[in-house]
Amino acid sequence: MDEAQNIKNPAAKQTQAIRKFNAEFSHRFDRYACGKYRLSELWSIMHFLNPGYLGGRTQFRADFALPIERYHDEAALKQLKQLTMPFIFAPRQNRPARDLGPA
Repeated sequence: MDEAQNIKNPAAKQTQAIRKFNAEFSHRFDRYACGKYRLSELWSIMHFLNPGYLGGRTQFRADFALPIERYHDEAALKQLKQLTMPFIFAPRQNRPARDLGPA
């Protein structure tokens, strides 16, 4: 799967069908794509990559989405960044393309 767009809506039938695939694969999540998504969409993508890592959908909404999106809670944002940064690919512009590995 090339686009996270295909799994960002957790309630979509397409997302549910994709989650049923049982395959070995490598993945990366581009930091530049993160800004395009709502936190609920980020949860769906992360849940696909590592189910349960950010908790269930309802718990994630209570712990992160509402506090960050509605109340601009800096502590919740900091905690979410700490949890997700290890999974987000952040290329350095001065790095040669050969060092980035396969796309």
